[in-house]
Amino acid sequence: MSSRTFISYVLFSIFVSLLFNGTPLKAQKRLTERKVSLTVQQQPLEKALLLIGKNANFQFSYNVDIIPVDSLVSFKVVDTKVKKLLREILPKGIITRISGDHLILLKRKQKKVPPQSSKYSTGENKSYYIVTGHIYDARSGLGLDEASIYQVGKMNAALSNSRGRFELKVSEQEEYLGLGFSKENFQDTIIVIKPSDKPIDIFLRRKIETVENLEKQVVQEKSQLAPVENIPIVQFFVPDDQFKQARNRSVLEKRFIQLSLVPGVGTNLNSGGLADNRISLNLIAGYSGGASGLEVGGVLNIVRQNLVGTQIAGFGNIVGGSSKGLQIAGFSNHNRGEVNGVQIAGFSNSITSTLTGIQVAGFSNFLKGEMKGTQLAGFSNVSLEKVDGIQVAGFSNVSKDDVEKYQIAGFSNVALGKVNGIQFAGFSNYAQKDVEKAQVSAFSNVSSGDVGGAQVSGFSNVSRGEIGGVQLSFGSNVASGDVGGAQIAGINNIASGNVKGLQLSLLSNFSSGNVGGSQVAGFFNFGNKIEQAQISGLINVSGGEYAGAQISGFLNIGRKIKGAQIGAFNFADSVGGPMVGLFSYSNNGYHLLEFSSSPLFLSNLTFKTGGSRGFYNIITLANHSEKQVERWAIGYGLGLRQQLNRTLSLNQDLIAYQILEEEEWFPDMNTMYRFNLSLGIRINRTFTLAIGPNLNLQISRWRDPETGESLSQLAPYTLREFTYRDTDFRLWLGGQAALRIQW
Repeated sequence: MSSRTFISYVLFSIFVSLLFNGTPLKAQKRLTERKVSLTVQQQPLEKALLLIGKNANFQFSYNVDIIPVDSLVSFKVVDTKVKKLLREILPKGIITRISGDHLILLKRKQKKVPPQSSKYSTGENKSYYIVTGHIYDARSGLGLDEASIYQVGKMNAALSNSRGRFELKVSEQEEYLGLGFSKENFQDTIIVIKPSDKPIDIFLRRKIETVENLEKQVVQEKSQLAPVENIPIVQFFVPDDQFKQARNRSVLEKRFIQLSLVPGVGTNLNSGGLADNRISLNLIAGYSGGASGLEVGGVLNIVRQNLVGTQIAGFGNIVGGSSKGLQIAGFSNHNRGEVNGVQIAGFSNSITSTLTGIQVAGFSNFLKGEMKGTQLAGFSNVSLEKVDGIQVAGFSNVSKDDVEKYQIAGFSNVALGKVNGIQFAGFSNYAQKDVEKAQVSAFSNVSSGDVGGAQVSGFSNVSRGEIGGVQLSFGSNVASGDVGGAQIAGINNIASGNVKGLQLSLLSNFSSGNVGGSQVAGFFNFGNKIEQAQISGLINVSGGEYAGAQISGFLNIGRKIKGAQIGAFNFADSVGGPMVGLFSYSNNGYHLLEFSSSPLFLSNLTFKTGGSRGFYNIITLANHSEKQVERWAIGYGLGLRQQLNRTLSLNQDLIAYQILEEEEWFPDMNTMYRFNLSLGIRINRTFTLAIGPNLNLQISRWRDPETGESLSQLAPYTLREFTYRDTDFRLWLGGQAALRIQW
């Protein structure tokens, strides 16, 4: 949507809101335009008004000084509007006002008369007087704390103190005054008085608490959320006395326009929460009972009940009831009722009921109820009920129930119900139940049920059920059930069941069942029973019988390997082929301890370990202590063993030693490389004697720092000796005898 199109849409929405949404006389028309059918013959006007109110289901409030209650009237009307009938039977100059289910009769103001109240102030353009009195509980006779008193048709209101006393400033001088008295859980009372210094005492009766009303109240409390007054930001902006006024009075006053700086500082005074405004302009923040047209706020708009029209705020809009129309906020829109229309926010939109329309947010949309429409968000969409439409998000979509159409996200889609359509995501898809069609994402797919088709993703696929087709991703594949085809991934494959085909990934493969083909991974493979080979750049693990070979760059672990193990470190219970690596150990393979002696090192302890095919690893520790000669050596090597017959064997060992002389570690290189050729004579199953020659090569840079003379005394003699770039090379022949213990 282009910026010009968007502005045109907003202006059109505002125009429609002002043209078609309710009028300030809407509440009044509900009473005066009700129709009655009634016959009255020569009855006092007071009784006629009672009959009209009863027939039209409302109450009259008036002062007997302005209504000739004893005058006799006669009329016969059929399906006639109340306002027409009142024009015929009431004196001229009587006007009506509405407050809830009360129709108030007042005398039309002709001229200002100075009031008789002693508390009177007059200026050039204003005057006021103060009405005082008490409000009591009709049952107990005690004063009612925090009861409301207000001027009918105006926005000035006050609260009683702990003794029930009140003071109400009346902004205009009127010959007759309509006053309303109300408190939560009490019946409203409205009177019409002539202002005077005489205090007013009002007794309010509690509402009748029938079983039916109590049950209805309990159901309503369970179904409704806490009011907007419980939101911290609302409590920050709205004074507490406005909350109390709103709780006491259930009927909203219709206002054409209101202006405010913040709640309590504006044309609606401290009764903002009781006004339903046609036009509401809030410089910083506003608080109203309803909005039925246009509301604009510099920072925040707060509506206790319903919005019908357009709301625009620099920061946010908060609506406690339903919304019909357009909401635009620089940061967020929050609704606790149904939304039928459009929400647009720079950061987030949230609805705790259902949405029929569109949510557009720079960051996220949250919906607790069902959705029929579209959610568009730069970051995420969350819907906790059924989604019948489209969710589009730059980051993620979440829906708790079925998704009948599409989920499209730059990052992820989550649907905890059945997905009949397709999930598209730039990152991932997740559905807890069956996915009847496909999951397609640039990153990952997740399904807790069976996937009848394919899972295709740029990164990973996850299914807790069976996969009828192929799992293909540039990242990883996970299947809790069997995979009918192959798993091919750029990172890893995981299958809790059997994989009939190939597992191929750049990182790792895991299968707790059987793999009918091979496992090929750049990093790690794990399989229970592998029919062919395990090939990885780092680690292979096989928990069951393995028909092929294990080949890795670092570690192979297997139980029963029929082929070979080739890697830096190899471990197995049994191996049918050779174990080739830096260190290999097999429970049923070749491992022994060797105690040996030679002129160079009188004491040698060597551990040899490997598979059953003759290739083994060597770890050795050597020491020579004699007179003033003390040296140590630690070495590592590789060896080959050839069994000549039942008694004789031939071993060829190549070992590298680090030499320590004079019981001190020094940073200079001092190494020796030895090739042993030994003949073993087996004494019994455990012990073997061995003897043979060895060829030794020393490479040393250990020199006196002052004279540059070589300090090593390792070589007993030399067949060849030379120096190259301060490095000494010495070659000689030797021999050794050994006792081997094998298990």
